[in-house]
Amino acid sequence: MHIRLPVPLPILMLYIGYNNKGNLVGLRRVKEDVENLSNSIRSKLWLLVSIYAGSENGKDYLEVIVLQMEQPVFSQKEPRSY
Repeated sequence: MHIRLPVPLPILMLYIGYNNKGNLVGLRRVKEDVENLSNSIRSKLWLLVSIYAGSENGKDYLEVIVLQMEQPVFSQKEPRSY
């Protein structure tokens, strides 16, 4: 008998370090970018993500996988002061 545990499905994949034409241009500070991105997502959006750093032809990139949540996620913006 196999017990299948619920696994969040990826609903969005982002690739950072590519230009608009899909060419790998690379990132300058991939380690710092991972930390900043992780902290921003956790503190502002509260999403479940996996972030992977990769390298191809000496150019670094990030792959961000946003996972499906059990509950809807809402982001509340600060009210504007005019």
